[in-house]
Amino acid sequence: MGKAMKMPFKAIIVLMLLTVLVAGPAGCARGVTYDIGAVEAEILAQINSIRLEHGLVPLSWGSELGSYARYHAQEMLGTEDAWHDTRYLSMRSWEEIAYYSGPGRRMESESAVAADAVQAWMDSPGHRAVILEDGITEAGAGFAHDGSEFACSFEVR
Repeated sequence: MGKAMKMPFKAIIVLMLLTVLVAGPAGCARGVTYDIGAVEAEILAQINSIRLEHGLVPLSWGSELGSYARYHAQEMLGTEDAWHDTRYLSMRSWEEIAYYSGPGRRMESESAVAADAVQAWMDSPGHRAVILEDGITEAGAGFAHDGSEFACSFEVR
């Protein structure tokens, strides 16, 4: 057998630092990938489940609303703003709710991402009112993720 090669102490430290820089701090979502369509479908499924529990009809998927919702989620990620200052909001003529996670939030699955956003919306009286509005019939969900934070948008009419 060959002789084991010893690595200098400084090289070990540099290697460890590079590993941390590439992987990110513990708990950070860096490197986690999500199926965007799966998150969006799960948001609608969870909201429809809540609507059924409240005696409301489930919402059908609207392609146009889904496109706008995804655009808005991407825009929020670029501006780190889930509120009412984005350029997109002046373009719409329907109701919308949004969720921005902030940096370092890690979710283990598409279902967990959707559940986090839907729970935040249900905990907010204004967002909850949109989800439980009787007159809406169509919806679209949007999701964006950049490796360390995510945003969700839900459009209804």
